[in-house]
Amino acid sequence: MTIQEINGLKIQANVFCRHKNVRDWFFYRTEYTISKIILDAEDHWLEIDMVFEDLLNYTEGLLEVLIELELYELCAKVENQTNKLAEELRTMSIGINKLNKAQK
Repeated sequence: MTIQEINGLKIQANVFCRHKNVRDWFFYRTEYTISKIILDAEDHWLEIDMVFEDLLNYTEGLLEVLIELELYELCAKVENQTNKLAEELRTMSIGINKLNKAQK
């Protein structure tokens, strides 16, 4: 891996870690808002699950390379941010579940 690629990876990891919330990260990654994809979908919970899977897949790939390069400090930051964003998605999922139950 070249120095430029390593620096690009470090930038990517730092940008990921600076997102304020899952909505911010998702918009940065896809240029879609979470609320838009949920409102456009029939199965709201499935959409949240897909965002969750995207988050895990994204960070898994990022972490693999960071570990390979022995950038452990960045790994810890990425893991902490992933946990924070995943918790936000869990909270959204619980809220959607409550709304679905209330509508029935």
